[in-house]
Amino acid sequence: MASALAPNLASHLVFRFLAGFFGSTPLICCGGTIADLWDPLHKVYAFLIYAIPGFGGPVIGQLIGSFIPPALGWRWLEWIMLIMGGTILVLVLLLLPETYGNLLLYWKASVLRKKTGDNRYRAPMEMRTSSLRHRLLIALSRPFLWSYTELIVMLFSLYLTIVYIILFTFLEGYHYIFGEIYGLSPGLVGISWAAMLVGMLFIWIIATVVYSWTAKELKLTSRIRPETRLWYAMLGGAPALPIGLFWMGWTARVCVPYRLRSNSF
Repeated sequence: MASALAPNLASHLVFRFLAGFFGSTPLICCGGTIADLWDPLHKVYAFLIYAIPGFGGPVIGQLIGSFIPPALGWRWLEWIMLIMGGTILVLVLLLLPETYGNLLLYWKASVLRKKTGDNRYRAPMEMRTSSLRHRLLIALSRPFLWSYTELIVMLFSLYLTIVYIILFTFLEGYHYIFGEIYGLSPGLVGISWAAMLVGMLFIWIIATVVYSWTAKELKLTSRIRPETRLWYAMLGGAPALPIGLFWMGWTARVCVPYRLRSNSF
C-alpha cells in the first residue's frame, strides 16, 4: 500500500525494500513447514510443490505486470499485489494449520491440564530454563556462526549468492534484447519470460528419477544421505544455468529468431 501511495521515487524504493525484506520470511519458513509435513522420501516431490511456485512467481508477475502499467498506470501494480497478497494472507490464516511439533505438544498439554486438572502435563518447550532473550540470541547468531565455521554452508551460500546475482541481473537483459533489438512491445517482452516457466516445469522429469533413486537408497540403507538432495542441481540447474546464459548472450542478434532465444532460459 505504501509503495502504491509513494509520492516520489526515493520513497517508493524504500517501501519496496521494506516489502521485500519482510516478505522474504515465508520463503524461508516454508522449508520448516515441508519438513514437518512430509517424510524424507516424499520431500522429493514436496520440495517441487514449494519451489516451483516460489521461483515461478516472478515469472508470472512479469507476465501480468507487463500489461498493467500501459493500461492502468504503474501504481496499480502495487494495488494488485496488495489485493493478491491480502487474499492469500486471509486464506493462510483461515486454512493453514499449525505444523510445529513443539507448539502442538504445548497446546495438547494445555488442553489436558484444563480437562484433568493435573499440572504434570508439560510440553518440552515449557520445561526450558533459558530466557527468551537467550533463545533469540542463539537463533539469530547461529546462521552467521555457521557461515564461517561450516565449510558446506559457506560454499553453498557463496554459490547461491553468485547464482542469484547473475540470474537476476541477467534478467534485465530481456528488456534490452527483446525490446530494443527485436522491437517487441512491453507486453510481448513479458510473454517471453514464459519460457522460463516452461523450463521450471520440466524439473518434474528429473523428479521422477530422483524419487526412484531416493526410494532405492532408503530401502537399502534405511536412511537418506543429505547429498541425495543435490541431484536436482547436478542433473538440472547447475549445468543448465551457464548453458542458458551463454546461449542468450551469444545469440543477441537480430539475425537470430527471437523464438530461438526465448528457449535459452
